[in-house]
Amino acid sequence: MVGSAAAAAGRQAFAGRGPAELAAWLASGGIEVACFGHGSAKTLEQLWEEVEAGETQLFLEEGRPLREVSVLNVLLTNGQGQTLYEEAQVLPNGSRRPRGLPLSEKLLPGEAWQEAVVRGVMEELGPVLPANPQVEVDEASMQESVETKESQSYPGLLSKYVCKRVSARVLSGLPEGAFTTNEQRSDGLLQHCWVWR
Repeated sequence: MVGSAAAAAGRQAFAGRGPAELAAWLASGGIEVACFGHGSAKTLEQLWEEVEAGETQLFLEEGRPLREVSVLNVLLTNGQGQTLYEEAQVLPNGSRRPRGLPLSEKLLPGEAWQEAVVRGVMEELGPVLPANPQVEVDEASMQESVETKESQSYPGLLSKYVCKRVSARVLSGLPEGAFTTNEQRSDGLLQHCWVWR
C-alpha cells in the first residue's frame, strides 16, 4: 500500500533486499555512501537496519533519494519546571556529537504516538529508572510539524522528518542532575549525555 500511495504522489519506494542494493540505489541518486560511517555519520548498515525495522522509509522523488522518518520529541519536565535534553552523544568510535534535543524516538510503523512516549522513555532512560515507572503524558500538548533537510546522520541524504512533540513527566526516579545512559548498538556502545535546562 505504501508503494502505491508513493507512486500516486510521483515517487517510488526503495524495494531493495540488503545493504549492497541500498548502496547502489543511493549512488544512482547521487549520494556518496563513502561519506557514511565517518566522524559522527552513521554507517550504511545502520541505515539498512532502520529500513528493516520500519523506522525509516526511502523514496526516489524527482530523481533524488528521500528518507522519511516519523519522530516523537518528548519534553520531559521535572518538579522545578526544567526540561530534559540530550546534550550530546559519545559515539562508539569516541567522537562526541552535540545534540541539544529533548528525548527523541523514531515511531514504528502503525505505532500510536502515546505508546511511543512510554517506549521512548523506557528505551532511552530505562537504566536510570525504577521498574515500571509512571509516565504522565499531557495529550493536549501534542503538536505536529514537518521539516525537510539534509540528514546529519547520513551526509547528502535529504530527509523529511514528520515530528510530533508532546509534554510528559516521569513521576519519580529520574536523577536531579546531569546523567548518562548507554545504548548497545551493532557498532559498539553509544553514550547519551542528559541535562536539565
